[in-house]
Amino acid sequence: ASVVRILLIPKILKVGHNLAFDLGAVTKYIGGIPEAPYFDTMIAAFLVDSSKGYGFSLKDVSKKYAGVEMQKGVGAEIEKHSFIEVAKYAELDVVATTKVWKVLRDRLEKDGLSKVFNLEMDVLRVVTEMRLTGVSIDTESLSGLKDRLDRDIETVKARVYRMAGETFNLNSSAVKQRILFAAKKDGGRGLKPTLLTPKGKDKKKAREPLTITDYSVSAEALEPFRDADPLVTALLEYADLNKLQSTYVLPYMGGIVTRQVGTKVKYEKKEPLLDRGRLHTDFNQIGAATGRLSSRNPNLQNVPHPGTEYGKLIRNLFMAGKDERLIVADYSQIEPRTIASFSRDPVMLQTYKDGGDIYTAIGETMGVDRKAGKVLVLSIAYGVGPDKIA
Repeated sequence: ASVVRILLIPKILKVGHNLAFDLGAVTKYIGGIPEAPYFDTMIAAFLVDSSKGYGFSLKDVSKKYAGVEMQKGVGAEIEKHSFIEVAKYAELDVVATTKVWKVLRDRLEKDGLSKVFNLEMDVLRVVTEMRLTGVSIDTESLSGLKDRLDRDIETVKARVYRMAGETFNLNSSAVKQRILFAAKKDGGRGLKPTLLTPKGKDKKKAREPLTITDYSVSAEALEPFRDADPLVTALLEYADLNKLQSTYVLPYMGGIVTRQVGTKVKYEKKEPLLDRGRLHTDFNQIGAATGRLSSRNPNLQNVPHPGTEYGKLIRNLFMAGKDERLIVADYSQIEPRTIASFSRDPVMLQTYKDGGDIYTAIGETMGVDRKAGKVLVLSIAYGVGPDKIA
């Protein structure tokens, strides 16, 4: 009860690592999202140093900033450990996070990142609410879409087998390499491949002789042959349909997903992501080098374009709840607006106050056109260094 009261007091700072997860986890016990202010040590570590030399897990961050070695394995499978082991792990988790917080709190101030961090903490509550709320899915249309994809995939597979003159595993790279790249006298299509596999690149670098098995049969590698060879066209159609099935329909509904990993085919059972007709995505505030949000489990920022038939069908799965509406909204020039707000640059501020175009204004100041002005602003916003800017 005392913990609940503490979490609901607005003036008390809530510190955690990957705090969005913790906020969501305790919400069901206290009847609402714990009140701000927040301090997420994972996001703080990303802002202080976003280089790829290390990860952003508590294990990585606590070792880097606090010299603390985290215990392995307990957190992933708590049910397999004793109460004492779990309590000790939880204690170490709190101690490590507290030590990291003290270090990063001072670093943010020293590096002039406090304003950016405060903005991220304001966003934290919003994305937590969005994840908990989720988005409604038309489950009846989803079921119909699965049936249609199943039929279309089988139709395309039959066309592939007919043109190839044999049945084979359409996810097998080795078989497709033989059928597509082997000489016609050897029963192949005689296509001239150009894109090497990683192994093929290594062999080429070592000046070893290359064979057809060293060339890729990925969608990217086969795309130049789409209209030149009907079998390739059919294979690419199959790949497109299979991707839609394995990326959207099956993860939402649950089922067996087929994935090509190198030359091997892997079958993975997916538990349904739908929960009572809603999808709850995880928004990641450290998932993009540009600082923008990314989305995972599922990725709702990668829904197909409505310009295609299937793209439209998948888009139409998302629906508004009762007495709600779906809206399309976009911030205009959010990066330079944020820069203007933080820097208080007089030219930028006056341009926005006058209703002018920021990219044109900056371009004119630099002696370049609007397009170059936009490139400059976004390059600076995304961390491009002075050499590239020059």
